Amino acid sequence: GITTSPDERTLIVSTGKGLFGVDITSKELSRVNTQGYLVIADGLYRYKNNLIAIQNVFFPESIIQLQLNQQFNQVEKHNVLAINLPQFDIPTTGVVVGDWFYFIANSQLDQRENGSLRSPQNLQDVNIMKVKLGGE
Repeated sequence: GITTSPDERTLIVSTGKGLFGVDITSKELSRVNTQGYLVIADGLYRYKNNLIAIQNVFFPESIIQLQLNQQFNQVEKHNVLAINLPQFDIPTTGVVVGDWFYFIANSQLDQRENGSLRSPQNLQDVNIMKVKLGGE
């Protein structure tokens, strides 16, 4: 996942080692302090002074909202918006619209094998879900 800070001077990037900020001008890399909360996001989106993260790399799969400080370099609190729902089958790819976050709940990415679908007949209709966002 990748997004920008509210002032658009920093890229916020999710990696296998957590969240990092990349200063767009200086290219300086800094860790975003997540206060011990593990964030490895396949999708990362900005909502006001928050990050919305889709965590589908480990279980349970979840959609979380992280409220950051004014400098956008430390998580002050987190809120789980959706977790381990029966509709989830590798959730991914979303968009913030107003105070809502829409995302693909069932990407079914595990159906791919060597560039092909393993069992096309087992694919389900795409399920787009939304969750209400809150806070600043």
